[in-house]
Amino acid sequence: MGKLHHFDLRSLLDSHHCRVYIETGTGAGDNLLHAASLGFERLFSSEVSPEIADRARQRLADVPQAQILTATSEDVLKTVLPLIPAEVPVLYWLDAHFSGGEPQPGGNADPADLNMRIPLAREMRLIRDLRSRSRDVILVDDLRIYEDGPFAGGPMPDHAQTLAFYDRNVDFAFRLFRHTHTIARDYGDEGYLVLKPR
Repeated sequence: MGKLHHFDLRSLLDSHHCRVYIETGTGAGDNLLHAASLGFERLFSSEVSPEIADRARQRLADVPQAQILTATSEDVLKTVLPLIPAEVPVLYWLDAHFSGGEPQPGGNADPADLNMRIPLAREMRLIRDLRSRSRDVILVDDLRIYEDGPFAGGPMPDHAQTLAFYDRNVDFAFRLFRHTHTIARDYGDEGYLVLKPR
């Protein structure tokens, strides 16, 4: 799992004036707490597990601008993004996989579960479709799920790989955002994809 602390968020916020933070996957709430300390006006987190969401809500009880929504990331994006004016930049922290749907040792996930396990391409398409005129910043963790590289955290273990080899790429990100964003790879930890508006 990636770490939002890996990035110099203050510099990103100063450069791109992001006022809203949206993350997919709340976990213990560490990334949400870190983002809240930087002065975002609103923070949204999607979490499919009611138990995880409830624990994180208790931890963030003193952060009224943070809202944890118990729903899939796609449902949260469909609900929240139309409410944010296009001129208000958003910073996204996208988990490249559904952490509650880790594959079992011994093989790839059942294709029927793939949409739940690997929602990144659909999340990015929603962002592009619903925020086509925005100046948003997108940070994605766990790049090693999608491609090989000199990742500090090592390659994706074979037993944990969800994608077939011919699906292991981030071509969809370039198709969606190559005209509006610069796209860079960061090989720290398990790898990141960084999209900044041109």
